[in-house]
Amino acid sequence: ILFLSPPEDAGNQQIDSGQEIRNLMLDLLVLPKVEDVRHIPREQAFDEFKRESGLSGILDRLPNNPLPEILLISTVDNMDAENMRLLIERLERIPLVASVTHDRVWRERFEAVASLFQNISLVIGTIMGLGVLLIAGNTVQTVVQSRSEEVQLLDQLGATSLFIARPFLYYGLIIGIAGALVSLVLVVICLNVFGEPVNRLASLYGSDFRIQPFALTYWSKVIVASGALGWATAGLTVATYIRRLRTNASGR
Repeated sequence: ILFLSPPEDAGNQQIDSGQEIRNLMLDLLVLPKVEDVRHIPREQAFDEFKRESGLSGILDRLPNNPLPEILLISTVDNMDAENMRLLIERLERIPLVASVTHDRVWRERFEAVASLFQNISLVIGTIMGLGVLLIAGNTVQTVVQSRSEEVQLLDQLGATSLFIARPFLYYGLIIGIAGALVSLVLVVICLNVFGEPVNRLASLYGSDFRIQPFALTYWSKVIVASGALGWATAGLTVATYIRRLRTNASGR
């Protein structure tokens, strides 16, 4: 919102700088990121203020209209905070402009909150990865112990560690992929619940932040990473068990 400098004669309702205002609007329309400029005459602003405030009785006693001419500037939807700052600084240097009121502070606060949520999502992703490690490790360890006689027999028959570990590796892989799918489904449900309200709130603050559905490549990366974690954890668990088994056997 641009508040223009008042006319020299505050009691004169006819604005002498009308042509200057029109020229200013044309200049503003050619600025980068500016989509529309609307002029609100001071008389219209005064009438709207009386109607909205309910103070018409008091305002009618004023000797003249204290409100300046107003220009409302609409910017493009995808304008970031840095471009907004540059535009505001440019507007404040215009001689005809008395002051600029804007929502930059709220935009920056909202983008800071959005950045915080992104960091929280990274932390949640890390916790989910650690959860896959713990679940896969504990589950595979339980399965190995339940099949300890089979493992010992294969080891005594001279089977390699990879041959013994192979079924458990597949088991860990399945656990990792299943964990990834469950996590992704939960995230998609959360996005469907909160996505539209957050996007609407972002639009109110003029931010280009949007919650978007996951791309297929993201799904693939998460599934592959979780499967690899489950595979690696299972391999480490089985290798540790076999090494301990052989150490105990050689010590007898």
